[in-house]
Amino acid sequence: MIHFPNEESKWSWLAGIMDCDACITLLKIKTKGNKTRRGFCWLPILRFDQKSEVLIEEIQNVLGTANMHQNCRKFWICYATSTRLRHILPEVIPFLSKKRKQAILLFDAILLLSEHKFHFTPNDERLEEIYQELQSLHEKGKRRVTTHVKHENKEVIRT
Repeated sequence: MIHFPNEESKWSWLAGIMDCDACITLLKIKTKGNKTRRGFCWLPILRFDQKSEVLIEEIQNVLGTANMHQNCRKFWICYATSTRLRHILPEVIPFLSKKRKQAILLFDAILLLSEHKFHFTPNDERLEEIYQELQSLHEKGKRRVTTHVKHENKEVIRT
């Protein structure tokens, strides 16, 4: 177990892991039956996938969450949802660099979701905007593989 000399070092360590290896997103989950009148629900999530069980356990200790398991590809997964994120994100955001915008958007979504009541969803339009913006940020983060192919003496670029 890592010993952090103070709270600031704990949050800056987590921010470094988040910038490199976390998924910060708002999920839009379709629901079956009459669970919701609009047919979906929102789920803010911070997720880490690692081969190292030791690292995932350290992340779990910092997050203060018990949501950890191993998937079929032998990756260890640890995640936190809105209840924990409401407390974690304000501490981590000052230390983030690459994923600061995503974390701020997710925190905004969490605050908007706290205003939702049963059959009263005043913020769905703004949540959809946040969802779309997070999706576009994820697309920018994906590596694009570009191949150059010579075809009849012309160079063709495929992405």
